[in-house]
Amino acid sequence: MGGSIEQSLNRATSWILEQVTMVKVDEELSDPQRSAEPEAEAFLRFVGPVRGTLRVRVCGGLLPTLSARMLGTSEPPETWMQLDALGEITNLICGGLLPMIAPEEVFSQTPPTVTSAREAQEVGETPTALTRVGVERGRAEVRLYIDEAA
Repeated sequence: MGGSIEQSLNRATSWILEQVTMVKVDEELSDPQRSAEPEAEAFLRFVGPVRGTLRVRVCGGLLPTLSARMLGTSEPPETWMQLDALGEITNLICGGLLPMIAPEEVFSQTPPTVTSAREAQEVGETPTALTRVGVERGRAEVRLYIDEAA
């Protein structure tokens, strides 16, 4: 794998957001992006030669924009569709990241669990890798936790 796990996480996140939701990703966060409040989070587990968890959190009113663009509409879809779109974005980021971590290996992923920001549980562990990218006035935070015991 070329580069660090954090670089791979950033590449997978930026590429999926830009290609699937057609948004421009800012690598450097502005003050409004940095202070944007969390609105929803999705996570999934994966197993293979490496096992762990991937968490994707969107902040600052970003979810309606991402889901509408992902679905090709100009109006934000219903809340359940927005949360479903976040789950799919999480699947896609994980699916893009794992081959960068372990090329030519086979992984399986659990279906994503999606919650609103108030329901999201904080994970006390330090992530193996973390990336934050700005989109419009919000941001996406992606945390990768690799199980050390695996």
